[in-house]
Amino acid sequence: MRQAVVIIHGIGEQRPMQTLRAFVAGVLGVGESDLKKRAFSKPDRISDTLELRRLSVRPGECKNLNFCLKDETDFYELYWQHLMQGTTSRPVLEWALYLLLHPRKLNCRLRKVWRRVVAIMAAVAIALTVAFSVWEPPLAVGLTIIVPAAWFVPRFLKWLAAGQVERFVAGYAGDAFRYLNPDPPNVQVRRAIRTAGLTLLRGLHEDELRRYERVILVGHSLGSVIAYDLITWFWQEQHDRVESARKSGERKTVVTHHVEPSSEADNYSSPLNKLDDPNSSVEKFRKSQQGLWNDYRRKRLPWLITDLVTLGSPLSHADVLLADGREKLAIGQDQREFPICPPQGEDSRDWGLLCRKYVDANNITQKVRILHHGAPFAITRWTNLYFPADIIGGPVSHLFGAGIKDVKLGGCCGRTWRSHVQYWKHECACQELREALFVRATP
Repeated sequence: MRQAVVIIHGIGEQRPMQTLRAFVAGVLGVGESDLKKRAFSKPDRISDTLELRRLSVRPGECKNLNFCLKDETDFYELYWQHLMQGTTSRPVLEWALYLLLHPRKLNCRLRKVWRRVVAIMAAVAIALTVAFSVWEPPLAVGLTIIVPAAWFVPRFLKWLAAGQVERFVAGYAGDAFRYLNPDPPNVQVRRAIRTAGLTLLRGLHEDELRRYERVILVGHSLGSVIAYDLITWFWQEQHDRVESARKSGERKTVVTHHVEPSSEADNYSSPLNKLDDPNSSVEKFRKSQQGLWNDYRRKRLPWLITDLVTLGSPLSHADVLLADGREKLAIGQDQREFPICPPQGEDSRDWGLLCRKYVDANNITQKVRILHHGAPFAITRWTNLYFPADIIGGPVSHLFGAGIKDVKLGGCCGRTWRSHVQYWKHECACQELREALFVRATP
């Protein structure tokens, strides 16, 4: 097999290839300076930024890790930071103030953070009040201190606000605010990022050389939300299509057409019934996902994405960030706006709509039963890795379904707030990451 791994970076002023090189080095267990011994830097013919390359790794053993890469793998980066320009601090601070003044809209984990922030703000305010009320300096000393301070403090605060605070608010928190909030000024940015991601996925699926038999999406931090959105939108584009020909050097897809079911059994023989119950065993459920993916590939469904891997994902707070509370999130999931794992079962809305026909390359009419538009995780496994101390990341199965494999990472690196940026820098996380990436998709 030849497979493609797409890494989607998170917030911050990322530079092209910065995340990709660090990620591949961590997965292969080598330093970035030694990456040239295992990976070839080759042109990325899909992206149009002209700043990106793909890192190609041939199969082989990593003796220092007792790990063997069995498939030729190309690593790509979906770089979107250049599309997130022009962010100002005011709307971000207004969003933060809104959350600060409406703690009831936060979930339990975020409410704990809210209590700490309020306690720190109260302590600082009390300390300043006490200090100014008690301290009565002599006039000479007061003038010596107050006059220079009156000149220096405003300039220092201006530099701090214009520099460090502005950089953090606009360059980090601003990324999350603009992508997660569909306010009118943010819509164009959200569209541009998603369009770039869909262009990359289409390129990987429609490659004229038919390079890849499998695609894996990896999202870190905000990149995990982007990856989830891309799977949602790309599945709605592809779930009713088939490959019309499989000749060498060709990859063509055609849209299937509605056909009346020939019997009631056509409506009730849902492919989703082949999935095991994740509540009894997540591993058995994941094997049944793999089997269903193989089945639909034989039916020429043009869907190569076998796995979604999320690292430190804000989707653990989806009830706050994607919807106005748990109830609204559940409504969106029932409407199939937010796909879940396992997928929502078929119901009366699907009656007679999932039986399709198409004409193959030999001009013969074929019949196929498709999966509904909210079921990408019927055939795509979802693995979520998180550190316990990561405020941004956390488990997601309680919000998106028991079929997700939540992996709580241990080790000393998971005990600090900096664990959010350690997912491919420590071996305790990389071991789980390799298992999620390189489990074969075919028996």
